Formats: sequence, structure tokens, C-alpha cells
Amino acid sequence: MSGKQDQEWLQINLILKRKDDLILKKTVSDIIQITDIENWKNGDNILIHAPTGTGKSFFVQNSLYDYCKSNNKKMLYLTNRDILKDQFCQELIKDEKTDVIKIHNYQEVEQNLLKNKFPINFDYLVIDECHYFFNDANFNRKTDIILKYLLIMDNVKILMSATPDLMIKYLKIKKIDIKEYVFKQTQNYYNDVYFYKNDKVIQKMLSELPENEKAIYFTSAKTAYETHQVFDNSCFVCSKHNRIYGWKSNKDEFDNIINNKKFNSQILCCTTTLDNGVNIKDKLLKHIIIDQFETDTIIQCLGRKRFEDGEKVNIYIKNKCGRSLNTVLNKNIKGLEQADFLNTNGLDAYCQKYKKKDLSKMIDLKSIDGNGKLVINTIMYFKFQYNIMIFTKMQNVGFDNYICKKLGININKVKYLDKEYDQYTIIDLLNRYVDKKLFKHKQEQFKDKFLTELFKKPKLSHKSIGLKTINAILDDYSLNYVVTSKKERSRKSEHYGKFYWYIIKL
Repeated sequence: MSGKQDQEWLQINLILKRKDDLILKKTVSDIIQITDIENWKNGDNILIHAPTGTGKSFFVQNSLYDYCKSNNKKMLYLTNRDILKDQFCQELIKDEKTDVIKIHNYQEVEQNLLKNKFPINFDYLVIDECHYFFNDANFNRKTDIILKYLLIMDNVKILMSATPDLMIKYLKIKKIDIKEYVFKQTQNYYNDVYFYKNDKVIQKMLSELPENEKAIYFTSAKTAYETHQVFDNSCFVCSKHNRIYGWKSNKDEFDNIINNKKFNSQILCCTTTLDNGVNIKDKLLKHIIIDQFETDTIIQCLGRKRFEDGEKVNIYIKNKCGRSLNTVLNKNIKGLEQADFLNTNGLDAYCQKYKKKDLSKMIDLKSIDGNGKLVINTIMYFKFQYNIMIFTKMQNVGFDNYICKKLGININKVKYLDKEYDQYTIIDLLNRYVDKKLFKHKQEQFKDKFLTELFKKPKLSHKSIGLKTINAILDDYSLNYVVTSKKERSRKSEHYGKFYWYIIKL
């Protein structure tokens, strides 16, 4: 082993020893004392590596705020989600701390950077959820621009995340020094851990959810919205910037999560717009379902629940099979090949070979100095390399094995939901409506769900379908149910005198 390798191993061992020394601490405020803050100097990169619920934001809003207040210093706090920014703003206003802390989203800063504008009158820069630069690089090619800029700024930079592994590796490759504060959580918050393959199995589980238990389902916007359509006791939340589904997102529930850290519906079907920094404090939340590929995103989704008084939840993770893993692996391999070709042969040859009418996500639209130069997105390139390594490992050991190892879960204790539940069927849907009065609005809901479940893409307009057609379909498919029409006779009912549908199981 060379002298350089000896030094590297010595440094790694010192870091591991420091991590072991800190592991028994309870919160971030236990780890970082005022003396630490006093020793931070301009240009320092402070990295706080701590799980969700260990007080990262509390430290900033209290210990760091108090120090800044006493020493006439200012702080800029950067977040990655609108909902997180709104939650944090409300807390600052309530605690009257806006005199020291100013808050912005990364996306706002990115837009200002492209216009050569950026606030400079602050002493501390808090880079919250710093994994954002890598996780969002999949669809945002500006993360490279902003990170380059932030890292060269001459103030104290505080990077925080529960999942900073990619950031740490990136900074080491770039030979950027960091002072790392590490906290590890040893308490187990999980009851049963399930893996599943079929979305219909999750729907079956949700259809049998006890009334006093809630569930949150992290998945794609399409799957989240379609699942919401199946269940009356659910709501759908996604980013308002989603071009297809943003307008369908439930704003009232979104606001409720911000203001009360709870959701009113029994089942919250959402995207990863809620995967970072958002706190949900609800003792009725007993089930967390996650359909995501990346380990960091899975960990972030699990961290949305804040636990108190020995609370535990069941978690359900979609098990990615060989075919889906192979698809994402090949996508990253091709991305890396394209980047290498661009570096070697130039933009014209690249566009000609790959028939690119628009530039791919691996290219920065604009360099930091504002000269408009097109360069390879170093974060995207690094992410391709990292993903290829991780997805190859997942293929070799199995997705479930890999995730369990990362979460510290004994693979021998996990369960497989597909073995315990049948798929959600049209019978389950009909049983949810049996012996219930369906007035006009509920009739439309029932028709949408019934026809979508039966035909996937109904050929007929739902509005044109009436009682006779529904009963004819039930008969054609040998479903032992019938829908009758009755008149509301109770004068106490707001629907007095109106007709309703009534589903009977034969």
C-alpha cells in the first residue's frame, strides 16, 4: 500500500472513530455546541449528517439563530420544496425570527443566478436537504450551476441531509474540504416490513384498512392519482408544477399538511413532493407505502413521519424486478455514453449522432460566469456513474436485499405482501358501495371507478351510462350484484325527494 493510500485510510479511520464517538448523542444540538459555531470560519463547509427527526432545523432555528442574533449576523436558508419552505416560513414568523433568517427555494436562486443576481448580505448559508442537487438532477439541469456557485462562496456553508452520501463522495472527488458532524439513530420505528410487486395488492390492503388507521403512499403522479380515484376516503397531492397532474392536486390537504402537520383523509396518495423536510405528526398514520428506485428517496419518504411515545408503523416497499432494474441501468449507461461522446467529439457531432433537437439533461444551459458556454453537467455525469454502480449491485444481490441492508433491516424478517393478499378486484370495489345511498355525485364517482376498473380505458362516456347499462354489464360479467333506484323518503335528509342508486349483493 502506498504512502498516499496509508494517509487516506488513516483519515477514514479518524472519521469513523469520530462517528462512533457521536453515535450516543441524542440531537444535533447535542453534537454542535456554541464553541463549534465560534470556530467556524468564512469559506468552511460544514456537513450535518443526521436522520430525520434529530433536530437539524431546530438547531438552525435556535442555537445558530441565537448566535447570529447576539453577534449581529445574518443567515440565508435554502430549501428544495415549496411545502417545506412554507412550513419553515410559518415557524419563523410565529417565533419572530425573520430578522435574522431569510428563506429561499433553490429554484428561486437558480433563476436569479441565470440573471446574474444573488443576495450577498449574509454570513451563514444553510443548504438544507443538500441531496437535492443529485436527486433532482434527473429532471432539473440547473442543479449543477447553483452547487458550483454555492461552493465557491466565501461564507460559512452548512449542508444538511439525512442522506448525504452522494454529496460527500462528490465533494471528496472535487477535493473540497468538509467538517462533518454525524448522528446515527439506533431506535427502530418499524413493525412489519413488506415488499410487494403488484400495485393491485396495495389497493387490496388499502381497501381493508381499519377506520382508525391512516396510510401515506409515495409513488408516481400517475399511480397516485389513479389510486386516489379508487378510494373515496383518499386525497391526491403532487407538485403544483406538474404539467399533467398539478391542477388535480388537493390544495386544501396540501395547506393542512403545512399548517397542522396532518392530513384529513385516511389515505394520502402523493408524489415525492413530500419526500423532503415535511413533518407529519399523526398517531393514526400506521402505514407508509413507497414505490421508488433510489435508496435516498426511500429513506426520505420514511422520514416524513415524526414518531412519539414508542410509535411504530408498517412499511411497504415496491420490489423492483430484474426487468425494471435492467431498464434504469441501461438508461444510465446510455446517458454516460452520450456524455463521453459529447466530450470527445463536440456538440455538432453529438446532436447529429443522437438526433437531438433539444439538449439533454447532462448539459448545463449556462455557465456560472454568464458567458453562455455549454458544458457537461458534472452532477449529472457523477449521478450516472453512481447509479450504474448501485443498480448493478441491486441486480446482483436483489433489490429487497440491497434496500434492507441500507435500512438496517434483517431480510429474514421481512414479509412479501403478494403472498398475504390477493389483488384488488372489481368485487372489492362493488363491496365498498353495497348498501350505500348513491346520490348524483356519488353515482358519477361509482361509474368512473367501476368502468375504469373493468375496462381500464372505457370506450363510452361515463355520463352517458345509466342504470340499465350498469346492470347489463354486471349481468354480462356474471357479477352477482344489482343496482336499483329508490327515492329518499326521510324529511330530515338534505336529499329528501331525490332518487339515489342502491347496490345490492345477490
